[in-house]
Amino acid sequence: MTKLISFTLISIACAGCIDRRSELEDWTEPSHTVTGCTDYYKVVSHQKIFYNNVWNKNAAGNFPWQQCIVSSPEGSASHYGWKWSWPDKGKDIFGYPQVRYGVSPWDPVPKIDSRFPLQIETLEKLGVSFELELSAVGEHNVATSFWVIDHSELGDVPQKDSIYAEVMVWNFYTDQHISPAGQKITEVSVDGAKWSVWFESSWRDQSGVNENTWSYVTFRAENNCLNCQFDLIALFNALPTGTLDLSHKYLANVELGTEIMRGKGLVWVKKFDLDIQAEGE
Repeated sequence: MTKLISFTLISIACAGCIDRRSELEDWTEPSHTVTGCTDYYKVVSHQKIFYNNVWNKNAAGNFPWQQCIVSSPEGSASHYGWKWSWPDKGKDIFGYPQVRYGVSPWDPVPKIDSRFPLQIETLEKLGVSFELELSAVGEHNVATSFWVIDHSELGDVPQKDSIYAEVMVWNFYTDQHISPAGQKITEVSVDGAKWSVWFESSWRDQSGVNENTWSYVTFRAENNCLNCQFDLIALFNALPTGTLDLSHKYLANVELGTEIMRGKGLVWVKKFDLDIQAEGE
């Protein structure tokens, strides 16, 4: 009887298992041209930087992996994206391949967008709109990130100590992807869209390379989308009082990318635009 019960429990548990090996084998990689696969490889295109961010690659250990910036097969300079292959190993985020406007406090060159840093107090709107074409298996999200700093400008060397907060907006996430960092503190409705809000007052680089800390906020959309738009200032205004003190703070940049936990995929960036409206304009 004991053996029968044990066998029955195992059978029930495995009935809901995901056959990830079959899933990976069945996925067909879309046609593309590899532009560069080196760590932190950059491509500048139309005031934007495509950036091969592999910030937590060491978490893969000895498992094979690859992450690259890619271009369309016909070589169009305006059509870029990224692809990845990361191991099925735990719940680490390995990389965040992205396209960005502005200046990163972690890697501030090249500087090709003189609008940044943006003083948050003067902004009436910071609209973000994008359209992605995504083909992937495994766990990942689509997140827009904003580094909030306490300096009005950034030099040519990393200034990690200028970081006050990291703000993320999740518009897409797979079922088995991890939750945002910190604790869920509220739910808000902004411009007809519903978001859960997550907060951590003292967050740090989870790769262990850097010791500085910052506040962390994530707005996670209730409904997934890949053709999306939102206003960051409207989201800021919906935060509970006291969550972030944005007085005398600046937005260093706007990053759009995929946080990858495992699997394979390819993203084409079909559109990524900002609508910046400041007082007096």
